[in-house]
Amino acid sequence: MFKLQLHSEGSDQRATADRIVSTLASFAGPPTCPAGQSGWYRQVQKIVTDQNGADIVLGGQELTEVLFYTRNDFGNAPPTTGSGTTNSNGNFTDTFFFCTPACPNDTVHENDVTQDISDHLPTNGVTYALRPNALVYKCSGITINGN
Repeated sequence: MFKLQLHSEGSDQRATADRIVSTLASFAGPPTCPAGQSGWYRQVQKIVTDQNGADIVLGGQELTEVLFYTRNDFGNAPPTTGSGTTNSNGNFTDTFFFCTPACPNDTVHENDVTQDISDHLPTNGVTYALRPNALVYKCSGITINGN
């Protein structure tokens, strides 16, 4: 655990999780899918939140992720991982996609993925683990923590 002083009033915030601010794109059949395959693409804007669910508005946070399947009905290769940095408003972009020959017609199968994000804060140089996110990939869309 850590205490991060972000405001001159002296309030302490501890980076705990992230939340979706908005969906930037969500559509079937990513253009990167090979011929004969389809799937889903979703891009969201997120922000890191503290122990009370309040946004941490801080630029320069370095975020990295580890993704792993807990269910892989489509038999996909391991998910692509990425990294990002928050802008001056504390926002970062997160992109999810998958391709499979089963889509667009499969209505039964899914891939369940756990996303672990680490947040490296520029204010103290320490890296902290955020609460894991539950991702569900289906031919009809991708949900993040049920949304």
